[in-house]
Amino acid sequence: MNEAEAMENPGDLRRRVLTTVKRFKGNWIDLGRCLAEVQAEGSFRGWGYDTFSDYCARELKIRKATADKLLRSYRFLRTEEPEFLSRVQRPEDGPETVPDVESVNVLRRARSNRGIAAEDYSGIRSAVLDEGVQAREAGKLYRDLLASVREEAPSAADAWDARRSRVLKGSLVSLRRVRENLENGGYASPRLLDRLREAIRELEAEVAGE
Repeated sequence: MNEAEAMENPGDLRRRVLTTVKRFKGNWIDLGRCLAEVQAEGSFRGWGYDTFSDYCARELKIRKATADKLLRSYRFLRTEEPEFLSRVQRPEDGPETVPDVESVNVLRRARSNRGIAAEDYSGIRSAVLDEGVQAREAGKLYRDLLASVREEAPSAADAWDARRSRVLKGSLVSLRRVRENLENGGYASPRLLDRLREAIRELEAEVAGE
């Protein structure tokens, strides 16, 4: 199927995708939406393709990596920014600039990074969705955020020390509770209770010496 055939019946999904590919760089969001629909419904199988990737490569001339990026970025907007996506799809009141797919992909990665604080994410979100910065600038903002996170994150040794402290204190509480239950119920011999007391004292010394 070619573009001329696609223009004959724009309401048909297969034809709509083909016509949208022509406007890919002008509005990638439309193409992302169409691809998401094709993949979700498995329409490509009825068109003679075994896989979605095969359909994209052979009929749309789109590489798998490009299709994946389009899908991830569109679904990100659909899930995380439904109001923005709705405005983009209404030309009469949409944003002046539609962010490019690469910039939105950077924003998606920033959103999924749990080390980035909400206020920092808000800054890069505004740059991408409100200001429409290009992918290079969005990437720089993201890299700067990552560098900041790495500088503020505790070292591996500090993280191990913190984990050790939590384990020691938690174990001490548990051991005291075990000794108390055994002693109050008369369930353990004096010898075992003495050993538990000794273990508790050793743990207390470890905790105190942190």
